[in-house]
Amino acid sequence: MVMLLIWLLIAYGQSNIMVYGSIFNGLRDKINNWGQGEHLPFNGLGRFISDLIGCMMCTSTWVGFFLSIAFYSPSHELFKVHEVASWFFDGMLASGYLGENNTVDKVSANVIGFVFFIALYLFIYIIYVRPKYNFDNYILYLSFVFLWSIYGIVYYFDEEAKNISYNILDLFAKCFLGIFFWAYYTKVFTL
Repeated sequence: MVMLLIWLLIAYGQSNIMVYGSIFNGLRDKINNWGQGEHLPFNGLGRFISDLIGCMMCTSTWVGFFLSIAFYSPSHELFKVHEVASWFFDGMLASGYLGENNTVDKVSANVIGFVFFIALYLFIYIIYVRPKYNFDNYILYLSFVFLWSIYGIVYYFDEEAKNISYNILDLFAKCFLGIFFWAYYTKVFTL
């Protein structure tokens, strides 16, 4: 858990320095001029990079990716998630954290979080669900997609309603769903 906190602080600190730090003023200005220069080569790339390092949400997402790939992936190390899937988890983690501490607005954080969510579940579908058609796998997969997507909607609630809703969602997404699948796969009942 300490490594997760360190990872979050490094991702936040590095993003903050890149977007707002005076040490990067000269570099940001040069990249901005490159992107605005009509006759400069690859000025589209310059505009993209300029926009990227001018946006806390964009920069933090890519910093999170870089940290996860190059140094430490919290979801891979702590939860033994597939290495590629862990990059999507880490992207959701970084964007949600920035929204919660009001570094970026919640809408931007949630949109980026859902992009990672969709990419993660698409990865799971392509690698694990689609190759071996099994009705049970589809039920399990769709149950998780549905229940976990509700967390992104509840993210907009005020603190009290969000806390209550997260607890209810945890009850269904973790407890009841786990009990349901245990009972189903141990043949307590069949569909």
